[in-house]
Amino acid sequence: MNSNRAKGPYTAPVLEKLNIQTLVKQTDGSLFESPNPSPHRNARKPDPAVDAAWESIDNIRTFPITAEEARKLGKDPELVAKFPEEYGLGPEAYVAELDIFHQIHSLNLLRNLAWAEYGRSEDHGKKPYSDLHYVHVSHCTDMLMQTIMCQGSLDVLTFNWMETQDWPFPDFFVNRQCRDFDAIVKWQDENALPLMMGRNLTLPEGAKQIPAPEPFCEMFGRESNVSIHDKM
Repeated sequence: MNSNRAKGPYTAPVLEKLNIQTLVKQTDGSLFESPNPSPHRNARKPDPAVDAAWESIDNIRTFPITAEEARKLGKDPELVAKFPEEYGLGPEAYVAELDIFHQIHSLNLLRNLAWAEYGRSEDHGKKPYSDLHYVHVSHCTDMLMQTIMCQGSLDVLTFNWMETQDWPFPDFFVNRQCRDFDAIVKWQDENALPLMMGRNLTLPEGAKQIPAPEPFCEMFGRESNVSIHDKM
């Protein structure tokens, strides 16, 4: 299904139809739940309200694109599924969806798998996961979600008719213009300090400190000097 890749550059059809403004935001990087947490963030246990917030945007919808727009995505229109003419969308109505909602769907799937273990370990005689484990899961999931929403990818998936299938099958071979990740890894390898030089840092005398969040104090105590990195 990726045999029709083109050399690029690729143009997302949504970019030509939608005037999207950028917003200046600060990431909510709280490890523990903040006073105004994201609606997509669990606290330390499953929450139906959080699940509902995820389901409201885990909502993959299709829309029509033209043959020329499919070509701009590096796709062969002859291989892209079309909406039937009785939909009234015209003779050139090829099936597409926004990749960002597939990304959200994928993250939500992993989130659900992580939380599916909540309470099960005790039933099977296993040592239960700690509260910190679920704080960690919730934090990491929320950070990824904020990144997906901030970057707002307008990459587009098309669909194919595939043997054995009566419904259009998504073509996940998305043509993108990407930063060279290998170059980023190479830069870090050449510029980052050895791991233990970062891990062995200790509080110097007179350093200004930020307040410890109340949930942190509840979990570790106010006098504790235990490194949270050892508990993650």
